[in-house]
Amino acid sequence: MINTVKNTLSESGTALEGRNLLLAVSGGADSMAMLHLFAKNKCEFGYASISVIHYNHGLRNKDSDEDEEVVKRFCRKLDVPFKSHEGRLLERKKPKGLSIESWAREERYFVLENEASLKNSLIFTAHNKNDSVETVIFNLLRGSGLGGLKGIGNRGNIVRPLIDVERNEIIKYCEANDVPYRTDKSNFENQYSRNRIRNIIIPEMGIINSSVINNISRLSRNISEIDDFLFFKAEKLLQMSKVIIDEKVFFDSEILNNADKVVIKYCILSILGDENNNLSNRIIEECLAVISGKKNGIQISSSKVFLRKDKFVYLDGLNPKRNNFENNYKIVCEIGKNVLPSGRTIFVDRFDNNSSDMENMNIFEYQNSVDCDKIMGVLFFRSREKGDSFRSLRRNNTKTLKKLFNEMGVDPAVRWCYPILTDDAGVVWVLGEGVSDRVKVSKSTKDFICIKDYGENDAKRH
Repeated sequence: MINTVKNTLSESGTALEGRNLLLAVSGGADSMAMLHLFAKNKCEFGYASISVIHYNHGLRNKDSDEDEEVVKRFCRKLDVPFKSHEGRLLERKKPKGLSIESWAREERYFVLENEASLKNSLIFTAHNKNDSVETVIFNLLRGSGLGGLKGIGNRGNIVRPLIDVERNEIIKYCEANDVPYRTDKSNFENQYSRNRIRNIIIPEMGIINSSVINNISRLSRNISEIDDFLFFKAEKLLQMSKVIIDEKVFFDSEILNNADKVVIKYCILSILGDENNNLSNRIIEECLAVISGKKNGIQISSSKVFLRKDKFVYLDGLNPKRNNFENNYKIVCEIGKNVLPSGRTIFVDRFDNNSSDMENMNIFEYQNSVDCDKIMGVLFFRSREKGDSFRSLRRNNTKTLKKLFNEMGVDPAVRWCYPILTDDAGVVWVLGEGVSDRVKVSKSTKDFICIKDYGENDAKRH
C-alpha cells in the first residue's frame, strides 16, 4: 500500500519534505490505516512533523466517544500528538438548508482549516478509491456536469493520500499490522443516498463487472483530464477577450462567440467562479444568451448578476454604489445562522465554559469568542457608523473603523455591508480582526459565543 500512496503523492505533485502534516482521523479503518502508514514511515515520506485531529460530531452519543478514545489510545501508542474537537451537533440548532451530513462536513473542515493554519500544515484525509467512485455515481445521478464526475481530488492544502487504494486493501492492511479501527453502524443504514450507492448499487454493478471500482475510477481520471483541458482552453480565450475599463474587468463577447459552444460554457464557469460545474443548465444557457446578445443580463444569485454592456459582458455585484447610505442595515444577532444583506453567512454558537471548551480552543476560536457577561445590551450586526472605533484584541490598539478598513484593504464600495458586530457600548467584533479587547474570554468566563464566517460573497477585500 505504501508504494501506491507514494505514487499518488508523486503524480499529484505533493512534496512532503519538511512539511507539517495534520491527519484527520475518525477512528474508521481508512483513517487509522493512514495514521499508521505515515507514523511508521517518516523516513520514507520525509515530512517534518505529524499530528492528529479528531472531530467528535457527538451524533452517536456513546459510540462517538468510543471512537475518540480508540484514536487517542492509538496516537499514544504511536507517539503522535493528538487533539480532539467536540462538535456537539445534537445540542445545537442545524442551519436551514443543510442536511445533517453537509452541516457536519462544513463544521469538520472549518476546524481542520483553522488547526492547519497554526503550523501551515497539509491536511490529510483518508478518502479512498471506493469513496471517489461513490461520489462519481452520486453526482451522476443528480445531473452533475463534468466537474462532478472527476471524483474526489486534492483541494488547496487538503490531500487525499489513499485515493488510489481500494477499501478492501485498507482492511487487509489493518489486519496485517494490528491496526485497531471502529465501524460506524450508520454506514449500513440505507436511507442515506451514499449508503444505498455503497451497499446496494455498486454491489449490483459488480455482478455485471467485478472491476467496477477500477473502471469507474479510470473513467473519472479521463474526465478530469478533459475537464482540466477545457478550463485551460477557456482561460486562454478569456485572456484574449479581457478588457479592463475603469479598473473593472469586461470580456469582449464578439471574441467569445467565435469559439465552440462547450468552450464558451467553460468561460462562463470560470467567470462565475464555478470550477466544480455546480451551476444549473438554465443559468448557463441564459448566460450564453447574454453573451450572444439575446439578453441584457441574468441574476446569478442574491448578490451577483451577469450583464451585457455594448459588446462587453461582465460579472457584477448587487451592492449599492459607494457612499449610498440609504441601504444601511441593523440586524439582531441570533444564535445560529445569520445571513447579512451582502449575502455573507455568519454563524454564532453559544457555549458553557468548561474545561473541555477551554482546552480545545485554538487561537482562531479565542480571537473570535465573546464573553457573554461583558456584552452591554443587545448584539446587532449593522453598517458602520461615523465615529465607530475598535480596540482589537489582535492589534492591542484602538483605531477608527475607517482607518482599520484602510489598513485591511477593504473596498470602500462594500464597507457599508462589511460585517461588524456591536452592542450598546460599541463595536464588539470585526470580520478578519476578531473581537474587541473589552469582551475577550478569560479563565473566569462563564458563557461565551464563538463567531464563524461562512461565506465571502461580495464583501471582498482587494
